[in-house]
Amino acid sequence: MKRIFTTLALAAVIIFAGCTDLDDVYRQLDEQEKELATVRALLNAMTNKVSVVSYKELPDGSGYELTMSDGTKITLKHGAKGNQGERGVKGQQGEDGQDASADLTITETDDTVIIVYKGVTYTISKSVPLPSMTFTTAKAPGGKLRLLIAAAEVDRADVWIDLNNNGNEDDGEAVTVFGSEVDYPLDAQTVTIYGKVTELDCGSNQLTALEVGNNTALESLRCLFNRITALDVSSNTALVELSCQYNDLTSLNVDNNTALKVLSCNYNQLTTLNVDNNTALESLSCNYNQLNKLDVSNNTALRFLWCSDNNISGSNMDVLVNGLPDRTGKEAGVFMAIAPSSPDEGNTLALDQAQVATGKNWRVLDDFGNPYTPPGDTPPGDVLNPLSLVAKYNVNTAGDGFVTSLTACNVSGYFTFGDAVSKFSDITIGGKQYHLPSIEEWRSIVPEDWKHVQFTNTNSYNDIGETVTVQGTSIAMTSDFRTGVSGVSYALRYKGTDMVSAWRYEFIENGNDTHMKITSRSLKGQTVVTVDEIAKPAFWSANGENDVIRHFPASGYTAGSTLYSVGTYGYFWSSSPYNSSIGVWCMSFYSNDASSNGFNVSYNGSSVRLFASGD
Repeated sequence: MKRIFTTLALAAVIIFAGCTDLDDVYRQLDEQEKELATVRALLNAMTNKVSVVSYKELPDGSGYELTMSDGTKITLKHGAKGNQGERGVKGQQGEDGQDASADLTITETDDTVIIVYKGVTYTISKSVPLPSMTFTTAKAPGGKLRLLIAAAEVDRADVWIDLNNNGNEDDGEAVTVFGSEVDYPLDAQTVTIYGKVTELDCGSNQLTALEVGNNTALESLRCLFNRITALDVSSNTALVELSCQYNDLTSLNVDNNTALKVLSCNYNQLTTLNVDNNTALESLSCNYNQLNKLDVSNNTALRFLWCSDNNISGSNMDVLVNGLPDRTGKEAGVFMAIAPSSPDEGNTLALDQAQVATGKNWRVLDDFGNPYTPPGDTPPGDVLNPLSLVAKYNVNTAGDGFVTSLTACNVSGYFTFGDAVSKFSDITIGGKQYHLPSIEEWRSIVPEDWKHVQFTNTNSYNDIGETVTVQGTSIAMTSDFRTGVSGVSYALRYKGTDMVSAWRYEFIENGNDTHMKITSRSLKGQTVVTVDEIAKPAFWSANGENDVIRHFPASGYTAGSTLYSVGTYGYFWSSSPYNSSIGVWCMSFYSNDASSNGFNVSYNGSSVRLFASGD
């Protein structure tokens, strides 16, 4: 009603003034209609809390176009120029004509746009762009992306995923499942997730690029098993977990991620890693990189550290172990710095360095979670156990490293005696020096006489004289044996020496994992322990912290191209010929007994188990 009255009033004024130009009347009416529409749009924006996304000047300079958060656009026009030009000339009326822009001004604050239009002020909030994360995948469109997305309940309505990379939220792109993995249809190789996401798992999606800096709410990012070459998390200060292992990262900066508790960046190509600022860090996995130093002295909350398969040694290893936080009176920490089974191991950990770690209540483990003792060194708090000199795994088929299974019968390499002597008389694997043992060295582990290690026949033998070699030194000793006790043989060996110890020999029949298991425990400094006590299960069920355990698969042997006795017999070469023609001493076992008194034909193929060299 007000609009009609205004229009009629304007028409009456024009007619009363004698104006006969109807086109001008219609033009003025049209301009007023547009002005009313503009005012209405501004008022609606304020009333309905519609915000300004952006604004730009019109191409002809006549005003501005506002883009609103609901997708609409509002056009604001300057007033008409005064009759005397943009600045006007002071005339008889005494006032300058006003500038054309005087009817419209736009100013901004951090969170509002202030519009003065026709003398009225409109204050409208500014739209803040939704947080976003963008990644590129090598998967072809038409495939699937498996993602886990999580967000606070209050923010979930705004979370969507641009699967076709068109910048618009289309049907089916709203995220409706949070906290569980979902397979999304892939329509483009570049995908953006919009909204305040707190957790993203995008692992195993063949990602080649990932940008997360525009989502500062992110607390957990798991992007493992991809092909990412660079990752910038400097803006993600809320991150508590970052798992980016198994990628192609050459650098990673976590200086700004002070809330980080879990960092897994193993299996990359990192040459440096600085965690000085990550004082909340509890778990760090950086193994299988190219680090030559690592300092964790600021990481006072650290409980788990996996850093094997790098190049940390000498004084840099000193810095690492000295920087481990003291966990005395707390749950023991886990420190895995050496992977004996890996041919790529470049770290070295000496006995005194391992003792620094254990002295701070850290468990020093190998890559399979077993207690680790530096080869050839005395275990912390104990004397040398000869079994600790034996490598934990058989040599692999290539002869350049170890297999990764303790007990599998079908994965080891087979070598003739000549090849074994040629390849393994002196070899370095994983930064450690090893050699093919003599038969006297084998006898330090398995007695010479088969009667003393029997699995089926029960017998007792006391004060049996033995002569063995340990680290190049010949040792004469006496031993007591109890055989065939519930399928197990026991021994009290190295009597009369500092290496007095309890031994347990078991033949474990388990298909392709059939093997002989040997366990040894130092008894130095203990009250008198008899072999009959050793033969009781209660002895082995407690106080086993420093037990040394080795497994020997029943890998059989080869004659020509044929395998024999796999899963039944185990044959392990020594470096000692039996005679000048074809026989060679070996350590052997099967379901009845074991001894270091067997021999095999030199041109047959047998397994190789190396002994650590050096002091």
